[in-house]
Formats: sequence, structure tokens, C-alpha cells
Amino acid sequence: MVNVIVSVACGLAVFAVVAAVAWRLCQPWLLPRQGRRVIISLYGDRDAGDLMGVLWERRGGWLLLRDASVLDVGARDPRPMDGEAMVEITRVRYVQVLP
Repeated sequence: MVNVIVSVACGLAVFAVVAAVAWRLCQPWLLPRQGRRVIISLYGDRDAGDLMGVLWERRGGWLLLRDASVLDVGARDPRPMDGEAMVEITRVRYVQVLP
């Protein structure tokens, strides 16, 4: 019985490592093309708002947005930001590509 539990645990651990490596390798292809207008929803406080802008490039673990605006919860219009916005990829919940 103990051997079965150990073998199942080892199998799950190997699966988790393979899945993590596969996810890390596939991440660059999961992002939309650069130069597309996107809305980025972030993890964290629900009242923080989302970001909208042009996905310009990916620098390591960061996304660079140009012409960025903050979409505040309950606000009618987006609030423009000065300059560019850098977003840490680990904080991104999802990316919506706009037409």
C-alpha cells in the first residue's frame, strides 16, 4: 500500500514538473501579436481596474504597453496614462485583443 502511494506521488510530481516546463516554453506563443490593441486584466484588488493599450513588446517577464489607459471600475471613460506602462506577466489574469 505504501509503495502505491509513493509511486502515485512521484508520478504526480513528475507530471507537475513537465507541465510547468511546458507552460513556461509555451508562454511566448500564448500572447497576441505585438502592435495589437489589448485590454489586460490584472490579478489583485478587484477595484484596481484594468489596462488598455497597444502591446508593444515583451521584455523578459514584462509586457510593454504604449498609448496606455486605466479602465477604472465604474468609470465611463478610460483615464490616459503618461508614457509607457510596464506590466509584470505574473500579474496578468488574461489579455483581450480588441478589434
